Amino acid sequence: MQFCKGDEAESVAEQRKLFGSQAGVEAAWRVVDPILNGDEPTLEYDCGSWKPPEAGRIAADAGGWLEPSVAGRSCEAETVRFK
Repeated sequence: MQFCKGDEAESVAEQRKLFGSQAGVEAAWRVVDPILNGDEPTLEYDCGSWKPPEAGRIAADAGGWLEPSVAGRSCEAETVRFK
């Protein structure tokens, strides 16, 4: 039994591409769930900044924290404005 014909069926098929498969969604939750329900505290940081104060210590084993830049400018909190 076909519920849609022609352009309607194509439209439905295209819309399905916008959604993840059940396997994909479950895989994503396997990554996210331990973060959301873990014992590590959430680190807060100032709006407009790139990191919490602890970022340097946390990233030390990976070569340290690298300050992002936008179009060659420094992205310190006082130079980046969000409206």
